[in-house]
Formats: sequence, structure tokens, C-alpha cells
Amino acid sequence: MGQADSQRLGDRGHRRCRRRCRRRRPVAGQHLCRHGGRCRAPAPRPGQSHRRAVRTGHPADGGRSGLPGGPGGEDSPDRHGGHRLRAGHRRIPARRRQRRSGGHRQLQRTRHRGPPGGRAGSLVPGSRRGRRARAGGGHRDSAVKEVFRLPPPPGPDRATPLPRLEPCNPTSVDRAAARSLWRWAAALQWPGRLPPITLGEGLVPLENLDLREVGRPLRVLRDDTEPTGSWKDRGSSLLVSALAAGGVRRVVEDSSGNAALSLATYCRVAGIELTACVPASAPPVKKELIRRAGARIEEVSGPRERATERAVERSRREGLYHASHARQPLHALGAATAAFNIVEALGELPAMVIAPAGHGGLLAGLHAGFDACARGLGLPMPTLVGVQSALCAPLVRALDEQSESWEAWQWPGGSQADGVAIRQPARGSEILELTRRHAGRLVAADELAVDRALRLLWLAGLKVEPTSALPLAWLLSRPSLPDTGQVVAVLSGSGVRAGHQLFSPG
Repeated sequence: MGQADSQRLGDRGHRRCRRRCRRRRPVAGQHLCRHGGRCRAPAPRPGQSHRRAVRTGHPADGGRSGLPGGPGGEDSPDRHGGHRLRAGHRRIPARRRQRRSGGHRQLQRTRHRGPPGGRAGSLVPGSRRGRRARAGGGHRDSAVKEVFRLPPPPGPDRATPLPRLEPCNPTSVDRAAARSLWRWAAALQWPGRLPPITLGEGLVPLENLDLREVGRPLRVLRDDTEPTGSWKDRGSSLLVSALAAGGVRRVVEDSSGNAALSLATYCRVAGIELTACVPASAPPVKKELIRRAGARIEEVSGPRERATERAVERSRREGLYHASHARQPLHALGAATAAFNIVEALGELPAMVIAPAGHGGLLAGLHAGFDACARGLGLPMPTLVGVQSALCAPLVRALDEQSESWEAWQWPGGSQADGVAIRQPARGSEILELTRRHAGRLVAADELAVDRALRLLWLAGLKVEPTSALPLAWLLSRPSLPDTGQVVAVLSGSGVRAGHQLFSPG
């Protein structure tokens, strides 16, 4: 191309390179590239390919590349026929984002906003990735939302109810399957193309416990042997896997200790930044463990509900995703794998299952899991018993009064079982409905019974926290139990993290 042609086309004239440089390139300031065409790309450095030179650029034509005002900077025309995207934006090939308007090709940026707290990624409707996303098979975020119906962070006064699972038979699971809760991924309807975040949680032993004080053999589910020492690992693995697949990178959580420690551990594995709003009255050892797990701690003075209010406030103000273990359905759905664990270990449905009841996530997950197993095996639903502390029992009071709703408990504090000392259970209405539908029970245990049960468990070698002693504390009162079938108690958490000896034989 001669000087006349360059003057005729002007500074905005374009010409295609003859071989590999297929995009239209401005003629002004051109040089002869190694493909025999003319483009404005800088000359390649020694040992650098032409494509690398086009992509990176360097001060080949009298300016400083990458700086505002210079060739290749943010304020200069793009080398490929338009203006550069801002720093930090992902470059999209020009042929995918060009549209015709008035006879001229103009570049158009199309940005896809990820979930709250996540990184916004580029998703071009006309690209191959965009077509796969609309088909539901290419974009991880859309797949998670489609399968799990991942809701927006709920408010502090409600929890998203659990969906009803499809009928399943855990006794038919291959023994060579994953040694974690992901062996039941099909029952949870988890899409196989999304990788799980797991630490080997969910498949814990179901041991015998023969105590003369109880009067009959008892089976205990050892959820105190989970990776972080509580049943919360079941829900954390499921919730964090979905958040990581959806692109969420910053979350906030409110917890009294167990849930924050579990989420902090799994978020660290997934590369997610966690801010934990923890009551100032939480055990110092638990707060130190949460810090060492990689989370940022914000101590909140006052009752437990203040931590929830602070987490909701930070979620709205800073755009963090509120990964509440009490209100997010995926976390409570992880507790359904405890039911699968029990059925697989027993080979049948138990007659009664006893578990602590605080916010109601564990009890709601057990209802969902045993309901799916009962329909899959064609057997009656086991009796589920939720145990609360007598010093804080809003659900027990609502059930005894045959009330359709529950009221906040005016609790002064002082219960050993602080893990279930919840004045306003997030799943209170859901638990009351499930208990009435499946003929379950909600009971309370006093502090003397909790102290006695904790002593018996530690003497038996089961070093659990006081909250885990609630099922045995209720059994010590010799209630009416089924004549046949297995009775299972869920040991929800370990007591070795309290920072002191909970029980001394002397």
C-alpha cells in the first residue's frame, strides 16, 4: 500500500493482513509484519512471536505502551479497530462483540453479573459459552441455580423451606463409592459436572451404647467425629460447593462457633473469603480456631440475635453473600445425609431418632432424608424427637399449647447447651408443621439431666459438648419408647474444643 492509498483511506483506514492477522487493522503507523501484511501492531521483540507482540505490545511507535495517552493505553484506540477495555476487563475477540450500526463496525461490551459477592465474568450472548449457558449446560452459575434453585439471601426473620427429595434407597449404594456424603449425591440431585468441596465428611460410624440408666440398647451417630467436630460439616460441604460453583468469592456468616468454624474451613479450601459475626460470649478457643481457619471475625456484644442482625447488615451494605447455616436451604439439606448414613448402617429404617433442636436445621434435614427413605423403601416414617433446653424451649411451648405459630422466648441465659439456646428459631414454623405431619415430638430437658448425661457420655469415652447430651438427658427420664426397632441418638458436636475439661472424674 503506497502513500496515496494511505492518504485516501486516512488515519482511520483499515486493511486485513494477508495470512494469520485476520482482524481489520488501522493503516496509520503501520509496519510490515512477518506475515506480509500491514498492521499497526508493534514490532516483535527478539524471540517473541507476532501474536505475542500484538497481545502485549511495547513502545515500538514512539510511546509508552499500557499508559493512558500513549499507544496501547486505556485512552488510545485499540489495535484491533476500537477502544480498549478498561484494566481488569477480560478481552473478548472483536468478531464476537461487533455489531453493525450506520455502516460502521462498533465494539460492544457485554458483561454478565455474577451472584452477590462474586466476580463479574464476561458472558457474550452470541458466543459459544453464552449459547451453552442459555442451554443450561455450560455456565456453572446457571446450572447451580437451576438444579438447587439457589435463593437470594433470606432476611433475618425467615428461612427458605427445604424441597422434598425424590424417593431413594441408601441401602443399595455401592460400598466402593466415595467415603463421604457425596456417595449419596444422586439422592441430593447434585449435578455430576460440578466438583464438590469435601474433606471426607458425612460417613460417620453408628455405634452401640449400652447404659443401665437408659434401660435399653441405644445407637449413637458419631457426628462429633466430623472433620471440624460437628454435624455442620454436612451442610457446609454442600453449601460451599454450590457457592464455589456459582462463582461467589465473599460471604458473611453469623454463628456461635460450630457453624462458623465449619464454614471457615470449607471456604478456605474453596478459596472463598469468609467474615464471621460471632457473639462476644462465644468460647475464646472456638474464636481462635475460626481465625486460624482463615476467617475474619467480628465480635458482636449482646444476645445471639445481634450477630444475625450484623451479618444481614453487612450483607446489604457491602454486597456479601449471606451464607447463613440457619436460613440457607442447602445447609439444612446437608443434614439429610445423616438420615442416609443411619439407614445405610442399619440396613433398615429405625423406630426413633432423637436429635437436638435449635434453629431447626438438623431436624428439618432429618425429616427430609427419612421421608425420602421411607417412600423409597415403602416403610413407615420413624418417629423424630427434637430436644431443647428447658431454659430456652420456644418450639416445645408452641407445640404443647397447640399454637400455629411460636413466640420468641424470654430467656435470661445460663444454659449449658448454648448451641440450641435460640430465642427465635429460623425454621420454627417449618419444624412445627413437620412435627405435626409426621407425628413427631418436641421435648425439653432440664440442666440437671444435661449435666448427668454429659457425665455418662464422657465416662463412656464419648467426649461431646453439652448440646450433644440433650438426647440422652431426655432418655434418662425413662420416656415411652417403641417396643421394637432401633433407637438412634445424634451426637451433634465434639466437646474437646471448649478449651477446658467439661467433666472431671474426680
